[in-house]
Amino acid sequence: PAIAVAAIVVGVNGFRPKRRLPWALIASSTGLLAGANVVWAVLFFRGDDTFPSASDAVHLMSAVALVVGLSILSRDSGVDNDGLGGIEVAIVGIAVGLGIWLAVVEPYLSDGDLALGDRIWAMLVPMLGAVAVAMAARMAIQSQFRSAAPTLMMIGVALLVSADVLRAVEELRDNYGAGGFVAALIIPATLLIGAAALDPTMTQMNRAVAVGELNPDDGTDAVPRPGDDALFEQVDALCAVALQDRP
Repeated sequence: PAIAVAAIVVGVNGFRPKRRLPWALIASSTGLLAGANVVWAVLFFRGDDTFPSASDAVHLMSAVALVVGLSILSRDSGVDNDGLGGIEVAIVGIAVGLGIWLAVVEPYLSDGDLALGDRIWAMLVPMLGAVAVAMAARMAIQSQFRSAAPTLMMIGVALLVSADVLRAVEELRDNYGAGGFVAALIIPATLLIGAAALDPTMTQMNRAVAVGELNPDDGTDAVPRPGDDALFEQVDALCAVALQDRP
């Protein structure tokens, strides 16, 4: 996840999308995910890996940031006459949500040993993941899978949600621990999300706004919008030595 954060920072500074807020949220999501894994590892090796824990709270914050960031990107990448956008999101969301319900939610609900609050808490991250997959899939569908950035984002988010679902299933069986396939699945998922920010087509995931002329070669603003760079100004300062701004 830490590599994905760095990749997003490099991609945003290099390609300068019209809105940096959604990418900042996605970078925050991957950073929080890394923090959640560190907290979980500390608690696990101390023998304090109870549920829910501080790790689960950070993981939930990561899921919320991802959903909000993707919702902004999904809205910005849509075209004005896209009448099927909401239908596509609903179809994908229902399909993914149904699978998550059968794999995770129903077993949790039928577990009489869990309190109601714990059951709700256990379902939050996987269900938020279903929404994230739906919005990422919408962007990939709108590009007809011809643009690398939305396609990579969709695959990365789908792998991330799959890891959350498999983790929940293993936790139900008391089989989840350090290492293993499920924990390793987070690595390619976050790397694909970071790779989406390193592709030039990431600028196409923001709808063009009449704020200035557009560069014909990559579709970015020839004159940056004054208010959009606020969240990344401090990051730009820290990365100024290593990165050279594009004219």
